[in-house]
Amino acid sequence: MNLLKTKESNLTIWSDLLFLLSTVAVLCLLTPPTITGIVISALSMILAVIYLLFGLKGRITETIKPKGLTIVLVLMTELVALLKFIVTWFPSSIVRSVASTVGLPLPIFLLIIGLVGCLAGFYALYIIYQNCIRYIRSKLPIHDGEQCISNGKRNWFFPVSACAFFSLNIFLNFDHMIGVLIAVLIAAVVATQFTSIWKASKRISPSLRIVSFFSAIGIVMQARTIFYSIWGASSKLQTLGEMMPIRINIALTISVIGALLALYFVYICVLIFWNTLISLMRKNEVFKGISKREWIVYAFLFVVSIGMLITCYLNSNAFYGPDLPLDVIYTSDSSGLFEGNAYMSLMFAENDLRQPLFAVFAAPFTAIPYLLTHVFSLPVSVQAIFMNGAQVCLLITANFILAKMLKLSPIQRVCFMVALSCTYMILLFTLVMEQYIVAYFWLIFCLFSVSRDGQPNRMALWGAGGTLLTSMILLPTMTKKNIMSQFKDWFTDMWKYAMEFVVLMLAFCRFDVFAGLFEKISSLTRFTGHSVSWSEKFFQYTTFVRDCFFAPHAQASPLPKNAEFMSWHLDLAAGISLLGILILLLCVISIVWNWKKKSTRIAAGWALFSVFILFIMGWGTQENGLILYSLYFGWAFYVLLFQLVEKVGEVLRIKALLPIVSICAVILLLVVNVPGMMDMLQFAVTYYPV
Repeated sequence: MNLLKTKESNLTIWSDLLFLLSTVAVLCLLTPPTITGIVISALSMILAVIYLLFGLKGRITETIKPKGLTIVLVLMTELVALLKFIVTWFPSSIVRSVASTVGLPLPIFLLIIGLVGCLAGFYALYIIYQNCIRYIRSKLPIHDGEQCISNGKRNWFFPVSACAFFSLNIFLNFDHMIGVLIAVLIAAVVATQFTSIWKASKRISPSLRIVSFFSAIGIVMQARTIFYSIWGASSKLQTLGEMMPIRINIALTISVIGALLALYFVYICVLIFWNTLISLMRKNEVFKGISKREWIVYAFLFVVSIGMLITCYLNSNAFYGPDLPLDVIYTSDSSGLFEGNAYMSLMFAENDLRQPLFAVFAAPFTAIPYLLTHVFSLPVSVQAIFMNGAQVCLLITANFILAKMLKLSPIQRVCFMVALSCTYMILLFTLVMEQYIVAYFWLIFCLFSVSRDGQPNRMALWGAGGTLLTSMILLPTMTKKNIMSQFKDWFTDMWKYAMEFVVLMLAFCRFDVFAGLFEKISSLTRFTGHSVSWSEKFFQYTTFVRDCFFAPHAQASPLPKNAEFMSWHLDLAAGISLLGILILLLCVISIVWNWKKKSTRIAAGWALFSVFILFIMGWGTQENGLILYSLYFGWAFYVLLFQLVEKVGEVLRIKALLPIVSICAVILLLVVNVPGMMDMLQFAVTYYPV
């Protein structure tokens, strides 16, 4: 018996060692020839060791069984890795000289090296995929083979419809095509878990079904537009269409048929989205206990915001002009985001590693406005008003959820909402068509669920992380295991929840994010402040804290990369902002004084996170564009200041202190911010009139 245990132990050790060596081979295939790539590979290797010690220890040998699906996934991954390896290393002078020394043509040399790497890396990929599949299967409610086959036959159209939708969205890219295959396989698995998807959907309220149906129409219309923009100019398809007995536009015909087929899948997804979101809102009593007077105040804030939006957009297209370059207003990408409809385009260029599921969690909110503007062929300015109007609704809703998280009384809530609406970060994002409002909404909703239940709801966290990946910093809140005393269990939970997010990305055809992961991370380093001194980053950060509340110093200047266009850019921070330092000191006092409140600890953690991202990493400092992150981080400073005033009122027993200070703050904010907004609008009307 002891001899048998010794043999099993030795087998486990050799299997673990083989896993590590195989992982090294995979990382070598994926590593681009840059310092950043090497650092990322080293960090990935450390993660692989931790995963081995706490995730796979003693279980590797159990998974060495030939599984067809796993082998297919591994081979597809290795094919992509091989192509990436050849393309990435082909320009390398070092590889070229080595190939010349060996006496082989460079393509043949790279192919041989790549194939060896694929062979060596097969084991690690197989083990990882097999464990992922095992975990996914453990979460599926139905395991009976006959029942799954029966359900799959009833729901056969679901994966077909999914294939149609994803095919409309992809570009002429090998990674995208692999992504479609994986997404359709996942859709097929989902189809086996329901007796009838259509009958299940009919149990949801008629109002939600109507909203979901029209939202689905808007989404497939956008997908059809994407497909036609790619294939419409194809000379081969045009020639083929002319050869038909009846001349037809083949690209247009395929896009229409694809949209009709895709409607079912999109409808089901949107219906699940709305039903889940509204159920969570009701469960957490988000809108419970709001008086009529409160509704009137919030309606007034909405009307004022929409009025400002309409006035600006009808007089200038600087905030959305589809033909304008980027960075016209600060360093925003509004023109490109609006022209490409990032809110509904699954594979849009900006919906990359930074916000991989942005369209998934944004499209249900913007689909109907998009549908209305295109059905009635409304002008571009009105289209922008409708699309950003939906974001303004989300912005006000997120602010209200934030107020509910603080457990304020009705009067305190009104003070909170009105004063917050007068800060520059809110006024700015009422006009700028960026992606941060959607990310802010999901972040606040996620933090609200953390404050209520101690851990976030899955949908809220996936929405927050999917719309801005940095929000996945909240992943550890998904487990109640102690990281110090229960590290193994904690790490296992983290791995499982991370895999759920990965599966969600693959289910919505984002395999391309993983295929280009190393290259994308390397390219994104240009946005960090590696060439900016620590003093300059500190100047920018303190100025950023001030600018969250008050209009920053800015001026009109030619675009650096396109001097024929004028831009509204921040003045470079020449020193420490004393007001920013004062705000930070007051926030520290608030943290110490209100530490027992969970909402205070949440806000403090997020403020500290902003220090790491904006100051230590220096994200955005290279462009001097930190103002665009004001909404994502600025709410934390506002919450801490508000709670400080609230605490002072409690200690002094002056109930009227909070309303009085709020009124004074509103007056001060408007006195500073209205002229600042008017200056920006004057610039927009002068250089970019409608």
